[in-house]
Amino acid sequence: MSPVARARHQGGALVAHLRTPLFRNGYSLLVGSGATSVLGIAYWALAARYATPAEVGLGAALISMLLLVSGVGQLGLHTVFHRFLPLAGPGAGRLIVRAYGISAAVSAAAALAVAVIAGRGGSAVAVVGSSAAWIAAFAAMAAAWSVFMLQDSVMTGLRQAHWVPLENTIFAAAKIALLIPLAAAAGASGVFFSWTIPAAVAIVPITLLIFGRLLPGHLRTTADAWVPLDRGLLLRTAWSNHLGTMFAVASLSLLPIIVTTIGSSEENAYFYIAWAIASGLQLVSISMSISMLVESSLEEPRMVEHARRILRHSLRLLLPVVAAIAIAAPWLLRVFGSDYATEGAWALRLLVVSTLPALLVTIAINIARVRHDAVTVVGAQAATCTLGVGLGAAFLPAWGITGVAAGWLTGQVLVALALTPGLVRTLGRVRPR
Repeated sequence: MSPVARARHQGGALVAHLRTPLFRNGYSLLVGSGATSVLGIAYWALAARYATPAEVGLGAALISMLLLVSGVGQLGLHTVFHRFLPLAGPGAGRLIVRAYGISAAVSAAAALAVAVIAGRGGSAVAVVGSSAAWIAAFAAMAAAWSVFMLQDSVMTGLRQAHWVPLENTIFAAAKIALLIPLAAAAGASGVFFSWTIPAAVAIVPITLLIFGRLLPGHLRTTADAWVPLDRGLLLRTAWSNHLGTMFAVASLSLLPIIVTTIGSSEENAYFYIAWAIASGLQLVSISMSISMLVESSLEEPRMVEHARRILRHSLRLLLPVVAAIAIAAPWLLRVFGSDYATEGAWALRLLVVSTLPALLVTIAINIARVRHDAVTVVGAQAATCTLGVGLGAAFLPAWGITGVAAGWLTGQVLVALALTPGLVRTLGRVRPR
């Protein structure tokens, strides 16, 4: 084959690859996550320049508290959208509206309770309960954040995930635009509100896009394929995934809060930067496996094939990036300041390595979701949270934030080892002839 013919063949194969819904939606989510992660690094780099480490650490802890109560309030509905929206038909609109309303109400109630309890404590995060204005603002932002997060899941469930990168990029840019004036004027509070205000504002245009364009188009293309919603199955899916999601959100949110309360706001600043970078990298496996979940919901007999392909491509994306960050960790963290590089380099190395066992865990959980295997879904997420957060908190007093990262990595490895035999059995199945 001539070089020209080979190039044409490879180009055609790439186009076909990108047109496959399994990869198109996965890459769309990944591009959105990648843009958010890159802009997120820029956000925290600016925060480190315009606020003290104590203010950065406290602002990050407040954001983590918001994510925690919002995760409780989302009630596992993101997975309901991924699993049921593709074939929901005329019931899709009602499902979306009801989910928004219930989630916003529960999130606001949970935020009120957390703010009041935190305000009675003596740690730095007590600021959220220091006044009626702060309590009301925290509750409102928690409700808004829950709806904002569910909107991504709605677009993904409607197989329109290519809108997510644009939304996430605009959101991340708006955070940066607000950060400098708000952080300079209000310190940690400014960091918190520069993060949350753009999400609240974005709800209106995204809702108009979903109900004005995306949902009607999806209903037209699936007019002959929709099936009536099974409310019992939907509620069981939501409940089981809510339990699992609470553990997943706790895994991501508790460690920064623990570092702030047991350690200090300054320590959390150094930890949270490394945590944010590693969390951004983990979005590779999350984005690709969500696409697998959506496509397997439409074509369940092809689930094993989809899972194999997603695992292979995710590893190709992750391995070189993990290696590069592990090597360049001190130089990467110098963007935030020399203290961040000195204090956080080993934490960053350990946290990015943890994304590799986390990939296996994520794929195993989404295979279980397709099969409605609530025990595996909840059990894996509970084990990840209990082991990762528990070991991280246990190692903090002796080894600081490096110990927190080591505990998190150990937890991920242990859960991945427990799930690997079942994953091997599933992915090793012979394809039907």
